[in-house]
Amino acid sequence: MGRQIRRQKTSGHAVKATEKHAEVGELDFSLGSDLTVSGALVSDGSNISLDSTSTLNIDCSNTSNGITIGTATSGIPISIGHTTSVTTVNDNLAVTGDLTVAGTTSFSDISITNVGDVALDSISADGTQIDITLTDNNAAALEIKEGSNAYMTFVTTNSGEKVQIDKPIVVGGDGTGQDVTFYSGTAGDHFVWDSSEEKLTITGTNSQTALDIADGNVTIADDLAVAGRIDLDEDNDTSIRASADDVITFEVAGSDELSLSATALYPATAKGLDLGSATNELGNVYLGSGKHIQFGDTQAAWGIDSLTTSNATLGYSSDYSAPVLDAKSTSFTIISSTGTANKPELVITNSTNGHGGGFLSFTKHRGWGGSANRAPIANDTLGGIAFMEGVSDYTPYAEINASTVDVTDDAESGAMKFTVKNTGVDNDDLTLLGGQISIGSGKHIIAIDQDIRYAHNVDNTVIVELPGVVIPRAAIITSVAAVVRTASNLGTHLVNIQMSATSGTGADSAIASGTELLGAGVANTDSTDSTSAEDINLASADEHEVWVCRDTVINPPSADQYVYICNAEGGNGTTDSTAGTLTVIIEYYGYK
Repeated sequence: MGRQIRRQKTSGHAVKATEKHAEVGELDFSLGSDLTVSGALVSDGSNISLDSTSTLNIDCSNTSNGITIGTATSGIPISIGHTTSVTTVNDNLAVTGDLTVAGTTSFSDISITNVGDVALDSISADGTQIDITLTDNNAAALEIKEGSNAYMTFVTTNSGEKVQIDKPIVVGGDGTGQDVTFYSGTAGDHFVWDSSEEKLTITGTNSQTALDIADGNVTIADDLAVAGRIDLDEDNDTSIRASADDVITFEVAGSDELSLSATALYPATAKGLDLGSATNELGNVYLGSGKHIQFGDTQAAWGIDSLTTSNATLGYSSDYSAPVLDAKSTSFTIISSTGTANKPELVITNSTNGHGGGFLSFTKHRGWGGSANRAPIANDTLGGIAFMEGVSDYTPYAEINASTVDVTDDAESGAMKFTVKNTGVDNDDLTLLGGQISIGSGKHIIAIDQDIRYAHNVDNTVIVELPGVVIPRAAIITSVAAVVRTASNLGTHLVNIQMSATSGTGADSAIASGTELLGAGVANTDSTDSTSAEDINLASADEHEVWVCRDTVINPPSADQYVYICNAEGGNGTTDSTAGTLTVIIEYYGYK
């Protein structure tokens, strides 16, 4: 067994190495070789110190019982190593209680397996990649949760792998946001939230759907900028897009149909669209001042709110402050294509609760829209109505025409002629000329209301010449009559009717070579009051009374005659009247 124990110092009992127990007070061994104890070595002292300057081994060959340290009494603290020492466990380490590490724990890149709950403050990388390997085909291969409340679950179920997030995600903070990028399966395609630009950008593949909202509404509180097209159906052949700068184009069934520019809404091709349909009519159409609706290939607008063709315009004219039809160089035709009797019918209705009614007015302009000389002149046709057949050459069978005679301010006179065709020849059957009626070219009736505003105390001086009245040379007068329409304000106001070959004689002047036609100087003058000849009395007592003479008066063939109302008998005084109107009626035959 090697060397025997040699006692250097002893106190108390002697030590026998061969005994089962060696009980000593204090032993001090100086050994040059090994100390071998074949039995049990028991020490009950308060302090045991094993110290070595080289190597200290505590070993056991019993693989069942092993080596125990501090197992006799519960709660015994065990300290291994100096504060700067390294303690090495060369095999497995089993901890049945808690493990508290005050310093840094390094596992030298080995695996840690079969770990239950780990409570920690943080995990830091040691400068290399950190991998977390999950169990395959597991519905909850990794869960991040608080109690049973899951925040994030990693699912590795075959063909159903995913990361399930069950709580809101906040990236960055208010005012300190961060960028977020999602990549697609195609290189270069991605979805980016740029926090500094405050912009969400989807970069996809051309002609592929980058954003698909399968259901629900989209609300945009601010502007929406679209650089491409907006498809409106599943097969992507109906869309809205900006086809050019400041031009919006609507595509239907794969073809461009309608475009909107800054100034016009128009079809993609001429005459390519209808506005409304036979079963889906439009409502009202409102036009602003100076705007038009135009038709035809020749579309020259003329400054009114209008319905325009190449040959006509219907609309509102600021010149007239009323709707206007411009037939230009052609005719405007209203037809009845159904063959209904007495149709078409033009009805002009006034619905005012009063005495007024509708009017059909004809006007004449010499020039249009700003022309320097627009007013008509004498003998201009103002308008007409023609009754004609409408099959071949539109031959007129009857016409009504109106024209100017005198366009002088405050002396305007007009004429209206009724013409009826007879055996292919137009006959001027009836003409109305400023209080004058002509039947054909030979019979004429003058009927004029003439105000009387002069009086004179000399017999046969002129009061007024009947304006526009001419008895043509060689004419025969068959009847002259006068009716006091309004009485004079003068107490005595006697007048007669004369004619003269001189026109233009002024008031209070003597008539030139006058021929009396009605009055006391004509024997066959009859009146309401008497069958004896007497002058026409404008005094109030004779208001509405009648004077008439049916003598035949032949006008010499040498000169035309002009008709005057003259003072009679010299008793009218010199004070002019302020009232009084005389209706003069003359019937004659002659060419005019």
